[in-house]
Amino acid sequence: MKADIGMEILRYQRLASLGRDLEGFVHNAAGPLNIILGYIQILQSKYPEESGLGKIWTAGMELNEGLQELSSYLESVQYESVQAIDINKMILHKLELLRANGEFKHNIVSLAELSDGLPQVRGVYGDIAICLDVILNNAIEAVQDEAIKKIIIRSELESSEGEDYIKITVRDTGAGIDEGLMSRYFELGYSGWEAGESERGVGLALAAYILERAGGMIRLTNSCGCGSEAIIYLRIRQ
Repeated sequence: MKADIGMEILRYQRLASLGRDLEGFVHNAAGPLNIILGYIQILQSKYPEESGLGKIWTAGMELNEGLQELSSYLESVQYESVQAIDINKMILHKLELLRANGEFKHNIVSLAELSDGLPQVRGVYGDIAICLDVILNNAIEAVQDEAIKKIIIRSELESSEGEDYIKITVRDTGAGIDEGLMSRYFELGYSGWEAGESERGVGLALAAYILERAGGMIRLTNSCGCGSEAIIYLRIRQ
């Protein structure tokens, strides 16, 4: 019981911290951006022949769309009730946010191979988003010092023992997983990375806890060739 309470506290702390950071960014950026776009419109009407203003306007509108997408994602993450979730849409949202936040600054190539027509799953959006965040951040950590920096994320439908699941696979081109330590990666407080961050040894334990409560699971394996795979199974409930 104490372990469950501790994990719940940790989960809400992480969500609260994420929400505060993103809310502050969206709020602070939206106002100045609207002012900039307004002045660009004024300048365009005054200097219609100036092509550079059109490029600035296009860039500003792209930024505005990004802020709206971020705001929509934030609302979904902070919504604690069970809802129908489009997994492919969540994956694409997450990849865009990672690129915007500079997580791919080490020239990491990311590919999304998403199956069409997947059924929606029911769950708490923020919970599943945290699990996806954990395995993507681990993949980024694994490849950032490698010669080939690639992350592939797949979604597909899979059946096992009479149950239907949406299977999310994140494959990286890192050094792979130590088979002898496989069972320890989900221990709270254990980390295969170097020490130095307060949340080391928390992510996979948290993801496993959340998914188990939702009737899902997470698995780690070494992929064929090089690197490793983290696999999330989300049960499809009628």
